[in-house]
Amino acid sequence: MADGLPYQVSWGSEAQALVKELLRDARNPLARAELARTIRGLNDQLKRDPRGVGVVYQVTGVIEERLATVDSIRALFAVDTERNYVAVRTCHALWRGNGKVPE
Repeated sequence: MADGLPYQVSWGSEAQALVKELLRDARNPLARAELARTIRGLNDQLKRDPRGVGVVYQVTGVIEERLATVDSIRALFAVDTERNYVAVRTCHALWRGNGKVPE
């Protein structure tokens, strides 16, 4: 963490829409609650130490593009290492490929 300060995390409109869709599609309350916990946990990790989450797939100057899989969620995000800023670009549920949300 640069200067020991927490990172500011911003979820882009695409990521926000996908999270809302995932929560809406999870009909089982337990699955919905688990998904919400996973998203909150990812957000907390990104605030504390985003460079410790996932893997770097591209670096441009002070911007690291990263891919992370946390439980059933895969997220693409960028870390500005100079400004302590994280932009979550998109996220997907790993089960979406079969069109079914776990019950």
